[in-house]
Amino acid sequence: MKRILMLVGLFVSLVGVGAAQRLPELAVPDNYKLAFVPDFTKNNFAGDETIQIRVLKSTSEIVLNAAEIDFKVATITSGGSSQKATVTLDKEKEMATLRVANAIQPGPATIQISYVPGLRCVEMKSLKLYFLAFRNQGIFYEAVTNTILDDLVAVLQPRRMIVTGDFADLFRGG
Repeated sequence: MKRILMLVGLFVSLVGVGAAQRLPELAVPDNYKLAFVPDFTKNNFAGDETIQIRVLKSTSEIVLNAAEIDFKVATITSGGSSQKATVTLDKEKEMATLRVANAIQPGPATIQISYVPGLRCVEMKSLKLYFLAFRNQGIFYEAVTNTILDDLVAVLQPRRMIVTGDFADLFRGG
């Protein structure tokens, strides 16, 4: 049971890492500032992200990883002026390209993004309580593993998920 919890915890952590935005070799991030506003009626949240970057080469576009994100507004500030960026999403590659009219010159710059992510997550305490609910059920280990997989897929709607049940330390009942 501990291994299942660790695997699910790792999965939830990796979802966050997989959704993190990274910059190409044209720019290097110095600082990320994130703010989230939950919407409990829609079971999602909106976010604002500010990325402090160092632009290494003159460019009019910045490419970010962007899995299941609906961009509301994106601006790039450099040299004291702000430009609204046009966002082009490549859903297959999970990339977003921010394009501005005037080239961004080498030096410090700021990317400001407002967005609504499509990703879902499960709070760890809720997951722990869910796992503990199986403690007193008369159910086979294989059935527990399949039930956990079915329930998590229904809630998280992942593209892919693996749940491994490792019950080697316990004796089988039945």
